[in-house]
Amino acid sequence: MKKMKMFILMIFLLLLLNASFIYANQEIDLNDEENFETGLVNILTYEEAAEKAINYSYKLKNQLKELEKLEEQRETAGRELSYGGDDETHFSRIKKVKSLDASIQMAKKEIEISKESLTFETKNAMNDVNKLLNDKKLEELNLQDTKSKLDAAMARFQKGTISAHELKNQQEAYDKKIKELEMLQKTIEAAYLRLNTLLGIKNSQEYVLEETDVYEPLKDTDINSFVSRVLSNNPSIWNQEKKIEMAELDLVLHVYNVGGDSYDTKKINISVEKNNLATLKISLEESIRNTYNQIRQTEKSYEILEDNLKSAENTLEILHTQYNAGVAISSQLQEAELQIIQLKNDIKNKAMDHEKQKELLYKPYL
Repeated sequence: MKKMKMFILMIFLLLLLNASFIYANQEIDLNDEENFETGLVNILTYEEAAEKAINYSYKLKNQLKELEKLEEQRETAGRELSYGGDDETHFSRIKKVKSLDASIQMAKKEIEISKESLTFETKNAMNDVNKLLNDKKLEELNLQDTKSKLDAAMARFQKGTISAHELKNQQEAYDKKIKELEMLQKTIEAAYLRLNTLLGIKNSQEYVLEETDVYEPLKDTDINSFVSRVLSNNPSIWNQEKKIEMAELDLVLHVYNVGGDSYDTKKINISVEKNNLATLKISLEESIRNTYNQIRQTEKSYEILEDNLKSAENTLEILHTQYNAGVAISSQLQEAELQIIQLKNDIKNKAMDHEKQKELLYKPYL
């Protein structure tokens, strides 16, 4: 009997502690219209965040400096090309100018890719935070539901309609939910830290991050022609084609030089670069087709989630009717409502994943 009293006392103490936990973790709802009207929050858009990331990136700064250096070298090489000299010297200067021209083009392309990659990475980092915040809202609702079940179990235990073991199981379920919410909060903090590092700021938590869940399925298209279009705009393909051009120029401007590559060796170099281009195209095509198939699978999953949501909403309507008629209880309604919130959250996350996959389909180099 003493053990039972101690157990009940422990349960009450845990309930008090858990109530304090919930109260202490209440936050201002950043999505509340009143907060926006009173200016309590700032919104960070994808475009603004991308601009911060681009301005902060040291990699991009170094690439811009490298481009500046190449342009200075090209200017010098252009002046040297007008100087006199024998054929070997003149051809060497032509190759140097052409090589620098290609390097400048490559450097500009790399800068463009870096900006696109930073924009892509920033949007994904913001979406990761938003996903986690949405998950947190859902987990808080689940915690409230588990708390209600624990309160009901306590009342039933006091009436003697359930055992101490059943009450203990409900308490453990509640404690588990609290631990899961604490772990989720740590994951959110890590996601914010990653975003802060990317943007070069310390306070992304103070912003409401732009969030979009617009879903636009891929249009029906001929996959073969689509792959050809994507490959034609791929920077890796462009870069490899430039290598072939330089190898061909080296052959055209060939001058015998002791210790240098022979004419036949340079012809072999061209063949090797062309083979590398063919291999690259095969690899990229396979990657594009795989991404395309993944997107189609995501779209099927999205459709299934939408069907499940409609079914859940119909079930909730029926439960409301049954509840009003006295044949359903409030806990059934609450569970049905939670299921709808869960499905809506899943649909929103799936739309974000779909958008990310489409971006990678059009720009596999990101």
